Parts: sequence; C-alpha cells; structure tokens
Amino acid sequence: MPLEPVSLKSPNDFAKLFARFELGAPTILVDPRLDLPKAKLTEIRNGLETKNRPPDARALVGLFTSGTTSEGKCIFHSASSLANIVLSIQSVVERETNSRSEPRETRRQDAFTNIATLRSSNPINNPLATSMSLSSVSGLALALRAIFTGGGLLLPDEYDLAAFNQGICSIPGATVALSPASARSLLNLWRTGASVRPRPLSVALGGSKVPVRVAEQLHQFLDCIVTIGYGTTETGPVTASSLDGIADIRAGTVGTPLAGVNVAIGSQTHPAHHAGEGAVVVESGSLLSGFVKDGVYREVDRHTAWQTGDLGRLSNDGRLTICGRADWMIIRGGRLIDPAVIEGALDSIPAVMQALVYGRPSRVEGEDDVCALIVAAEPGVTLDAVRKSLVAILPASLVPRHLSFVSHLPMTVDGAVRRGLTGSPRC
Repeated sequence: MPLEPVSLKSPNDFAKLFARFELGAPTILVDPRLDLPKAKLTEIRNGLETKNRPPDARALVGLFTSGTTSEGKCIFHSASSLANIVLSIQSVVERETNSRSEPRETRRQDAFTNIATLRSSNPINNPLATSMSLSSVSGLALALRAIFTGGGLLLPDEYDLAAFNQGICSIPGATVALSPASARSLLNLWRTGASVRPRPLSVALGGSKVPVRVAEQLHQFLDCIVTIGYGTTETGPVTASSLDGIADIRAGTVGTPLAGVNVAIGSQTHPAHHAGEGAVVVESGSLLSGFVKDGVYREVDRHTAWQTGDLGRLSNDGRLTICGRADWMIIRGGRLIDPAVIEGALDSIPAVMQALVYGRPSRVEGEDDVCALIVAAEPGVTLDAVRKSLVAILPASLVPRHLSFVSHLPMTVDGAVRRGLTGSPRC
C-alpha cells in the first residue's frame, strides 16, 4: 500500500493509523495545523518506493514536522523504536528512570506485544494531559502510552488552552506535559485570573529550552513537581530527564540520560565554548529508522551513534547541559558566539517575556551582527532599559548590536522558536 498522510485528531484517526500499521502500510502523521505540500508528499512517496521496510517493523510511521527551519521534514520510526519511545515516556511518568537497568534494545521486538505486556504487568492509574501535537514524536508517544497502558489522555479541543485548562481542573492528580510556549500562555491565564488554576500531580516540560522563570512560576502557581526532558524527533522525546526540574533548570542542565540510553560528547568544539563542550551524540533504541532527502529514503543504522546537531557537555555526575546548536553559531570579531548564552541573559531580565538571538550578515565580510527579537513582559518596557540590564550581565562583546520589540516570536506548531524565519542564513 502507498504512503498516506493521517492527521491525528480523533479516536477514528487512531483506528485508521493502527489499521494501516497492521497491514504493513507506511503512514505519515501530519499536524492538522501544518500544510503538507503535494510536491513534498510525492517526494516522500517516491523515496519510500526505493526502499524495503526494515525487518523489525510491520510498517514505518513518519512524522512530518515544521522543525525550526523554514522547511518541514519527515522522520520515520519503526515499530521497535516506537515501543522504546513509549517505554521512555512511561519510565518518566512512573518515576522509575533509575530502576531500569536492563538495556532497552533487548526488551522489545514488537511495539504491540511489548506495550500490551506493560499494560498487564505495570498498570497506570494517573492520567496524562498534553497540549502537544499528536503528530509530534512527543504527542504520539503520549497517545500510544495512554492507549496501550490504559492511562488516559486529555487533549485541548482545537488547541484551545483555556478549555484545556478547564479539562485539567476536572482531573486533579494528572501529569501535564507542556511545551514552554504553552506553559507561558497558561501562566498568563492564571496570572490575569481568566482561568482557575488546576491541581496536577506534576508538570513535565520539554520540546525546547525551558527558561528558569517559566519553571519557577509553574512551581509557584501550581505547587507541584516540575520535571524536564530533553529529546529530538530523531532520538525520541526523552533522551535525558530530571525529576528535580527546578534545580536542574537553575543549574542549566536537562538531567541525566535514561537507562539504556548512552549520551556522549563528541570531540568537535568551538572557540565560543568552554573545555569539555562539543557535539551531543546519542545511542538509543528510540533512534529513527530513516528519513527522506532529495527524493531518496536514507536508512539509519540504529546501532550507531546519532549526531543530534546540538552542542553540550556532561558533568562528572552525568548531567547533560545543552549549550545550543552548531548551525546557530554567530561569527563576530573572528570568534563564534553561542546565541543561547545571550538568550539566557535576556530570559533572566524580568521585563523580558521571551527572546530570540540570531546573526545577520554585517558590512564586514564573513562577520555577523548580533540581533535580538524581544517580547516584553509588560507595557512600557524600553529597549534602553533592556540594554542596560544586558550590559550588567554580559561582556560588552556579547551585547546584541540590534534590539527590537516584537509582539510574538515566529513559532512552530509545536511551540518551538522557528529560527529559519529571522532572515539570517545562519539561523
């Protein structure tokens, strides 16, 4: 059967997905808010026609996401990688990350068999709620976990966060998975008194970098556990996590890798980074099976390490810190500058709600001007005030040359900042 797109919005859509899975038909999941051009779908179909499916999968499930660049991408996972992804979500929900010492790859061969076994041996009572798209790797994993373990899943109707908040209030004790963007929107609802605050068991933050203030305000408003997770569409939604999210966010880390996941730091380093920082490399049973590029399906050897494109470092106790992306570096004064350092400084300023730092080609050949787009936290904030705060925090060489206020930042449908729309070829 040819590849067909499925938009997950209802139980009937899941029934269609599983029917295709059982028939061995490749399927691509598309966020209902995201346009999948016909030319792109044709390119992906043509690519799959040149490739036999992996022997450990009944079918490939593709995730078409907007990504952080201007073009969408399609990443494919097999049955075994989906099973690993669901189990990684479950290990975080159950707070059993440290107890899972058996390598994941040897524990599962088939998604349905293993997840069905989980349902009988590890029943889950607490429900999940998420504002994340079901067509993202995180949303799909949460949905599959709910279906196969009987945990239940609350979703926002048409991504209406006010209605979603009412739903959370109706099920106290739930675990709520949010992107930082959704967390900010919900905080605004609670701060203005427009919505009643729910009483969840915990809030799990992921999908993009979590500002310290957002995590602290969630903890303050909800008086609950705040956890964080790091992952990618290619490596699965949870590669590393922390049960003490507040402390780790304050320390700048994303916690420790899950059991059965190996995270290493490659030898590639940059002048803008400290000793010990380099490319983040992941070995995991949750790795993608392949992707389509230039009309050809390219299989990934899941027994080798995956270069995530992120830069990071590991502490002596195994905690992972994400320092940015290699392709987001800014050239200035003959050295590389990490936008994440400047964004972290901006995030610490109370007058700033959100910020995006990027490089724009300057008049000096081979150099970039450092620019920042800023969403003000309140009316009346001036650029001079923000600049003065930055000067007190950062060296003069890191203070952006151009600061601009915007009403909102360009975002993907999953709530991550879309750097490819800033106008810089380096972002």
